Amino acid sequence: MSVRRPALPIFSTVEEAMRLIVCKLPALLNVYVLPWVVLLAASVALDCLLLNSNQTSLDWLHLPLTALINAVFVTAMLRITLLGESPSTDLNWWFNGTFLRVAAVVLTFLAGFAALQWSVRTVMPTVIDAIAFLAGGLPDDVMFASTFAGTVLVLLPEILLVLCVFFLAPLVVATGGFDWRQHWAILAARPVKLAFLVAFASILVMGFQYSYHGAIAWIPTPGVPNFWSWPTAMLVTFERRLPWFPFDFLRDSFLVMLLAAAYRRLTSAASINPFA
Repeated sequence: MSVRRPALPIFSTVEEAMRLIVCKLPALLNVYVLPWVVLLAASVALDCLLLNSNQTSLDWLHLPLTALINAVFVTAMLRITLLGESPSTDLNWWFNGTFLRVAAVVLTFLAGFAALQWSVRTVMPTVIDAIAFLAGGLPDDVMFASTFAGTVLVLLPEILLVLCVFFLAPLVVATGGFDWRQHWAILAARPVKLAFLVAFASILVMGFQYSYHGAIAWIPTPGVPNFWSWPTAMLVTFERRLPWFPFDFLRDSFLVMLLAAAYRRLTSAASINPFA
């Protein structure tokens, strides 16, 4: 007897993620604002420390810092959505074994993503030059198709990284630990649909970023002062970054809610109403 695989309609899953953001908006904002401010302040402080001590070779310290702070709101958002919990002022609710496991997942994902970005910056110009050389004299539509194919081949590892690493986060929150067998079983249920879902979400985020950038272009940007101290850097950075807070929140909450929605559909083990 064949086993019926869970359904994962792409547009319906994206719609569910957006509905989750609307229904859980106060709770999601509650767990996002403080980590966002702390990450911004910590990044500025680290930049000033490295510049003042001429230790620019330690820029890699941004990676674990970003992973730890991002893991705070990722864990909280997933607990709100998958477990039906409410944010608490108890530190044990925020920082526990689940948080450390999610932090390890986020750190691995960010490290892999940084490596892939470096590879893209290094390899992509060579790929485009090679395609241009091989497609010399061909029509423009063939040249465009070849370049698009090369771009897709370069971006495929990023999709695999999201599925193989970052998709562990909802599993860790839902089960409380790493279950590699269940993780691969979930991925194997709808691998192609999951890959298209990640690609479609990336296109949506890029389009939203482009539109949002155009919408806030009229906001005056403060200039960089002649002197650069920690308080000055903090004020200037906050003034520059504050208009981007809505975009950061909607992007991060959408991606986390999309993970949660896809996980719920693929496991079909939802015992609570996510829109309650």
